[in-house]
Amino acid sequence: MQQTPTKSPASSAAATECGHGFTRAKPFHCMTDMPWKDACALNVTPFLVLTQSFLEALGQKIGALEACKKRHLTRLFLILRKAGLEPLILTDRLPHSREHDKDDTENPVSPAEKNDSIQRFLKKALSSGARVCLVPPKKSMWQIMAELSTDNVLVLPMNYPFVRKSGLLLFLHEAAKRAGRKEGRRMLHCTEPLVASLYGTPGWPCLLDRKTLMLLAEEKLSFESLQKSMPLFEAADSSVVRACDDMLQEMHLPASQFYETLEEDEGWLNRRDAARLLCLMHLPRETRAHSVAVSRTAWAIAQRMRLAGCRINPELAASSALLHDMAKGFRHHEKTGAMMLEGLGLFQMAHCIADHRDLVLADDKPVTEREVVYLADKYCSGATFVPLEERFSLKKDMYKSQGRSTAGIDKRLQHAKALEERLTRETGVSPEHIARETLQEETI
Repeated sequence: MQQTPTKSPASSAAATECGHGFTRAKPFHCMTDMPWKDACALNVTPFLVLTQSFLEALGQKIGALEACKKRHLTRLFLILRKAGLEPLILTDRLPHSREHDKDDTENPVSPAEKNDSIQRFLKKALSSGARVCLVPPKKSMWQIMAELSTDNVLVLPMNYPFVRKSGLLLFLHEAAKRAGRKEGRRMLHCTEPLVASLYGTPGWPCLLDRKTLMLLAEEKLSFESLQKSMPLFEAADSSVVRACDDMLQEMHLPASQFYETLEEDEGWLNRRDAARLLCLMHLPRETRAHSVAVSRTAWAIAQRMRLAGCRINPELAASSALLHDMAKGFRHHEKTGAMMLEGLGLFQMAHCIADHRDLVLADDKPVTEREVVYLADKYCSGATFVPLEERFSLKKDMYKSQGRSTAGIDKRLQHAKALEERLTRETGVSPEHIARETLQEETI
């Protein structure tokens, strides 16, 4: 996907920093250079499976489950449709009353109330654009999937849904890399199954190719044996949740417990998942080392601001800093990286990195994670600490040798120093001192 840089005046005028030198940058073409562009070309039918434990939980008066029905379900349908997929809800049974339901003093719910909850759930699903299919008693859900779909199927138990667009796209991207193109069509078709994984443990969702689905439908293959042999995709998004139990034998993690663990804001990733996403970009080792140094610096500065009473999220600042150079090598890489994150639905992170080369903050505006990422980047030359004056003087020397004006660099230095002075006033500690101590700790 890498192209040879041209020597046109337009391309020579744009340069991006790479270590202590400058390389010519290439323009970014969204349709051809987006790393996960083939994710939306994968021909797949998503099946949302309503397991018995999920149906039972629908009737319980639990706040987290109410949020699930109203917020996560709608979001999941929206995510699937934005990826060009039409969801189909699959269920093989309705909930039945159990003896312990009569003794449930915390959430006393009658079987009739539970059935009403299910009816409301299905109506909401239909109004959201999903199709609903009831699996007959004498058929397995694999047989129904094989009858309703003629190609790959994406199995998503409702106990463990995607809650971020990034999770779905990155999973489909991995499947697309293993797929082959059908003659005469642009759609991609898988030739082997794939299962999401966290820390090397098989989980959900799983994507089944047509051949594997037919073997399951004809009972020539058990899902237990298939799960042990399926290729694993280490999820780059925490919305892919580990679930080791066979779907047909029910999942034992209560739905209420699962939904309580979901992060409230889906517009950003934590540092662990941001690091996985960074690995997918295949950046040079020096760029990755620089990104880690900027992330550590941003975390330290944000933590100090938080102690001083500022409203700031150190985790968002650190994870965004990890990805601030994810589009390195493209012209205007900061804008390009923000565009990539927006394409994954990570809008808060995109906002944090879109202006990390230069920004101006008005005096009446609070310092946010965006400004922290910007300043932390200026303190890191590669993975080494450098004062602002030295960082910008290096750039001036390089541009002078090329006969270019350095007035713009002087202006950027003044912007960075103004932000540095403001943070010193608001926190009582110079961010330069914080950055120096943080980066020197790594070398000791």
